[in-house]
Amino acid sequence: MKLERAGFWRRLAAAWIDWSLIYAVSSILIAVARLVSIRVSLGQVGLAVAVVYGVVCLSRWGATPGKALMGVWVQRKNGQAMSIGIALHREGAAKWGLTVVLPILGVRRLADGVWVTSIFDLLVILLVMALVLVYWLFAKATWYDQLSRTAVVRDAGQGALNMRTAFAAVAAMVLLCGASKATEYFQKGWISCNLGLFNNSKSTGPYVAFLKQPHATPIDYVMGLFDRYDVVVLCERAHTEFTQWEYIYDLVSDGRFIDRVGHVFTEYGLRNTQPVLDEFMNAADLSDADVAARAVRVMRGISIWPYWNNTNFYEYLKNLYRLNQTLPREKRIQHYFTNVALDWDTIHSRRDFYSVLRNKDREMSDIIVERMTDIAASEPRKKCLVVMNYRHAFSPIRNMRGRLMDNTGRYLYEALPGRVANVLLVNLVPIVATNTVAVMAPVQGGVWDTAFQEAGNRRVGFDMAGSPFGADRFDLFLFDPTLAARYRYQDVFTGYVFDRPLDEQYPERGIPGLYDGVEQIVLERSRLIDTGTSALAGKMIVEFAAKSRGRMYHQTSQTLVESSLLAVAGLGFLIAGIAFGLRQH
Repeated sequence: MKLERAGFWRRLAAAWIDWSLIYAVSSILIAVARLVSIRVSLGQVGLAVAVVYGVVCLSRWGATPGKALMGVWVQRKNGQAMSIGIALHREGAAKWGLTVVLPILGVRRLADGVWVTSIFDLLVILLVMALVLVYWLFAKATWYDQLSRTAVVRDAGQGALNMRTAFAAVAAMVLLCGASKATEYFQKGWISCNLGLFNNSKSTGPYVAFLKQPHATPIDYVMGLFDRYDVVVLCERAHTEFTQWEYIYDLVSDGRFIDRVGHVFTEYGLRNTQPVLDEFMNAADLSDADVAARAVRVMRGISIWPYWNNTNFYEYLKNLYRLNQTLPREKRIQHYFTNVALDWDTIHSRRDFYSVLRNKDREMSDIIVERMTDIAASEPRKKCLVVMNYRHAFSPIRNMRGRLMDNTGRYLYEALPGRVANVLLVNLVPIVATNTVAVMAPVQGGVWDTAFQEAGNRRVGFDMAGSPFGADRFDLFLFDPTLAARYRYQDVFTGYVFDRPLDEQYPERGIPGLYDGVEQIVLERSRLIDTGTSALAGKMIVEFAAKSRGRMYHQTSQTLVESSLLAVAGLGFLIAGIAFGLRQH
């Protein structure tokens, strides 16, 4: 008897149910592995589960739970029953091997490591899925069925898995997976994501062994760099992250820094507002209220954006003033703003605003070099600390077009050859970074942070060269993924400082009194840039009139991504429920 082939939509629904079950089983296995400190990611576990799942179900029943619920089953074209060998050929080689494994490995080979797991792998898979659809439109079958000489047909009651058993399996796994994720959320306040971007399965062994060796403390390490270099550039974490400025303050208040360095340059601060900062720092015997008021005045003009309510630098300024009041004038910390000069009276449009930023990195470098030249000629302390955010701190590297990137760090290296070192504080990679959205993932898929945790989260600093950290591909700038193929971390940074684990970091916004009396000015300036900036400014004025501590971006990112995967699995469960209900009636 010739059976009717299963149609596209029926097969898609069956596949969706099966994907939900595979995801649920994989997530449970990963959770169990995590309990015994085994690092595995969803891609690898999911692929193994998918192959075993397909082979066992097809060789035993001729159908997976998804297929059983959708009323289809798999048979050999010669009419014989499925065997383990045929099922393994179909599921392992022809299906998952050709559709997922081979394309990803092939593209990675051709691109020499450019592709970053979980993001660009997904693009490859989506492209192959599109090709599967095109192939179906012409051949009315999938290539893995044709290669394995099998067919997916409508269920005529022969050898199909019992529907009740199939639905019970799907429901149990999806509900168990959902319950485990819900428990994790209520315990931690966020859900960890199992994608390789957040959970790389690479061994932490070499990193832990390195970290257990003797290393300098974060402050001792940077002070040691000043023995070898005149300029040390710190690569700041996300602007809003609070604890990094506690470390920076601890560094600049160290007696050795006061005696030997004494000069700090920051990306924070428009250089035409330097007089406001100098006036604050030179004022004598201010009360706590006056210190806060002066710091607020500085913060109002600190940024190229009309608003800048990050608490960390506000607190740093107050602490720096108090520190300087305890020091003789010749020993005080000199703080310099380097960002572009911005006169809002000359800004009448979005074009005007962005034209001021055209040469930002070059201008920041020029003012540092110019003032360092003056310092070298007139002051006993001839070294400086430079704090730059993200790419501005990179050493000279070339983009995908072969051009040197426009970074302040690059220009400093070129202007002061052999005198500059740069140190990475960052342990999160921006995936999406705008004024309104920040999606972050841990460096190296979390391998580094897991290694620090396994080594006791000891605060250390070390040179990148000669360390397993420095030998890793440079994945910090995903906006140009070719960098990962051409650079290692030791090519971009002199050293690395681990001052505290991710779980102890947090963003904080809000400066009391920052917007008092200037709300309309902030909104008017924001409207000149674009409507999104204006809307965000209005939100900032209302929500951050007082200090507000948030959660690290990578935790929010993981929760959003994993919740999306859960939603996809839940939709598969919904399809299974509808199919089960319809077939029951």
